[in-house]
Amino acid sequence: MLESVSCNLCRSKKAFFLSKVLISPIREVSTLVKCRNCGLVYVNPRHPVKVEKEFYASAYHEAQKPEVWKEDRLPFFKKSIKKINSYARSGDRALSAPGREKLLDIGCGMGFFLDLARKSGWEVKGVDISDSAVAYGREKLGLDIFKGELKEGKFADRSFEVITSWNVLDQYYDPLGLAQETARLLKPDGMAFFRISNVHFHFPLHLIFKIVRKFFSGGQKLTEPTVFHIYMFSPRTVKKLLKQVGFKKVIVRNSPFTPVVDDVKRLVGKPLNRYVGLFLFVFIQIVFYLSLKRLILGPSLFVVARKHE
Repeated sequence: MLESVSCNLCRSKKAFFLSKVLISPIREVSTLVKCRNCGLVYVNPRHPVKVEKEFYASAYHEAQKPEVWKEDRLPFFKKSIKKINSYARSGDRALSAPGREKLLDIGCGMGFFLDLARKSGWEVKGVDISDSAVAYGREKLGLDIFKGELKEGKFADRSFEVITSWNVLDQYYDPLGLAQETARLLKPDGMAFFRISNVHFHFPLHLIFKIVRKFFSGGQKLTEPTVFHIYMFSPRTVKKLLKQVGFKKVIVRNSPFTPVVDDVKRLVGKPLNRYVGLFLFVFIQIVFYLSLKRLILGPSLFVVARKHE
């Protein structure tokens, strides 16, 4: 049974209807709404928190084999650790001497990103609620992963130079609370890195796809190339969220792509699928720079936030 919620960012209960959508990854049809006060887009109604926790703890990571999870996400993880090293270890504001920095990955899954970060010189810890994912990371990769929610880990204040969270903030039932806890755990001037779905990509594409499916599909069943998590941020709303909890500077950019949807894979084949993604990323980056860094139209946002000293 679905339940109604208020806006997580401003607590307003006033929102207007956008569209009926399929919630990912739980795959339940619900309503996408936009807060009339702050503009946050979210799914309402949605599953109770208990149902969401049970899904991510038991079913989410078991939907695919570890090899598939790794293959799909490793290119993004490799690009991300390079970006993190560039931001955190260079210039006058480098966080600390290489080899002594502590990095926490929230929603670390099986630990493939943590493994890369460790090889890059970080002292790493992870947090995840999935039984199978945590067991894999501990046993196969030898990682230090706490099983449970972030608050349950009872990490000390100002414990980490860097905290990462890849597609968790937009799927978490309380993103404001998660952002507050992230800020608490960061050392002064520490940095947080997030990846979240971009509503400015998925909602317009959803509307276009509805028209294509209705008038041009020829009766064929097509997979909609959009993803709607329970919270759908824009550059403006994610900046508002993070500055509200104490981050002083927030940078939002197009995130590197992960694999394109299955219908594209079947149409062009697996080898060409990577080039399709590369072409799309180059195109949105051209738009980004031609718009003087105002139009961020990629499927996901890459967010960098620095905590107040």
